[in-house]
Amino acid sequence: MATTYAVRYKNFCAPQEQHSAGGRYYVDSDMNTSSRIMAGHCNPISDITATGTYNQATIGSTIAVSLGSSKDFVYIKNTGTDSIDLKVSLDGGTKYLIKLSDGEAFASEIDTSASIYVLSLSATTTIEYYTAA
Repeated sequence: MATTYAVRYKNFCAPQEQHSAGGRYYVDSDMNTSSRIMAGHCNPISDITATGTYNQATIGSTIAVSLGSSKDFVYIKNTGTDSIDLKVSLDGGTKYLIKLSDGEAFASEIDTSASIYVLSLSATTTIEYYTAA
């Protein structure tokens, strides 16, 4: 059942550093002492009114699952466990440029020409998602 939501979101990015090649990323150690503290800050909170549904799904290994097209907003969260990564494509599965590790989420207002696909990199896992037009 479709429900109308007033979607409010805000993007913020903080500089990160990697201590060793292939290792974990940490918040930049000199962030509090440099002028970079506001680096990556985007527009203030944006409001859009969108109608959509909140869903849960199982994503099979190496099988792309379409979450739809002609959408104005997308939210995807990797709710799986065991360090299974997902990749997200906004161009119909041609390029997967967004990586979500377990527990991570992606949300954005998107162009209606986007065609959203999600792909598991190694095994079956689960997601929560909300797409709205």
